[in-house]
Amino acid sequence: MNIIDKSINHIVLKIKDNTDLDGEKLEVIKYGVFAMVQIFLSIIAVIIFGFIFNVLLEAIIVSFTIAVLRKSSGGVHATTPEICLVVGTAVSVLLGKISINTSEIIYLVDIAVYIFTLIVVIFKSPMQSKNKPIGDKKKKRLKKKSILITVIIISLSSLLLYFGYQKSKINFIWYANAMSLGMLWQAFSLTKIGEKIMGFVDFFLNKYIFKGEIKNEKK
Repeated sequence: MNIIDKSINHIVLKIKDNTDLDGEKLEVIKYGVFAMVQIFLSIIAVIIFGFIFNVLLEAIIVSFTIAVLRKSSGGVHATTPEICLVVGTAVSVLLGKISINTSEIIYLVDIAVYIFTLIVVIFKSPMQSKNKPIGDKKKKRLKKKSILITVIIISLSSLLLYFGYQKSKINFIWYANAMSLGMLWQAFSLTKIGEKIMGFVDFFLNKYIFKGEIKNEKK
């Protein structure tokens, strides 16, 4: 059992000892605690490493863009919360760094990213977990939501690019880049190639860094 799971189980046991809750209600609380802890740790990690590498706001924008789009479109998952935390933080900071170093060529690249992301979201979202199949009605609803969110992010990014170039506001361009790269990563995670690469990264981290057992897919 990994560190985060142990901590969450400890919290849930404390709740159980001090209340009359059990069974399904306790499982719901456990899931809620897990989600809150994961979100909190992810935010803290992105803030710390974004600050260290001087891309704080850009890393936060990347992370937020991925999270918002991922909520409805799905995507490949890490096998443990620790790996999810490491990969999420590394991707957010790396893409944040890239976003401030590609401002001269990013305009055309962003357009390509918009088109690619929209196509992938239309045809690939929502990506289902093998352990948690999605019904047809919910699938259609999530697809529509994913497309809408993608269009909104594209619109915001385009506006930032426009004002950035028109008003010579380089930081606006950086923020637009961060949004585009966040979308690109999320779209990539919906593809077969993205799934295979993430699977390899997950296996490597699990075996050589965390030295844990390979577990079933976990959200």
